[in-house]
Amino acid sequence: MATAGFTRPAHDRKAGETRRSQLRNKDVAMPDYRRAAVPGGTYFFTLVTERRQPILTDPDIRQALREAIETVRLTQPFVIDAWVLLPDHLHAIWRLPPDDADFSNRWRLIKRHVTHA
Repeated sequence: MATAGFTRPAHDRKAGETRRSQLRNKDVAMPDYRRAAVPGGTYFFTLVTERRQPILTDPDIRQALREAIETVRLTQPFVIDAWVLLPDHLHAIWRLPPDDADFSNRWRLIKRHVTHA
């Protein structure tokens, strides 16, 4: 999938292809991020709404987000150390239990709950 503003890692570029030519050709993909999986770790997240729509100001969406977090925390606990909610994105700092590093499943469940609310 092509996403403007991000380039493929250098090892994934075609021979002779530069970052600038990738952007010009719009032949780009998401970066190859590596995330630490540290049980009991503290993680910083930034999530952006689809097409940066300012939906996080909607009271129903905010309520769905609250409910989703409460629901997920019943079966997969985590501590929210900090949270910033802006119209089109959010920032969060989570602390996971000592034997757990699975933040991605928590976000998957939260997102699913909010989008189906």
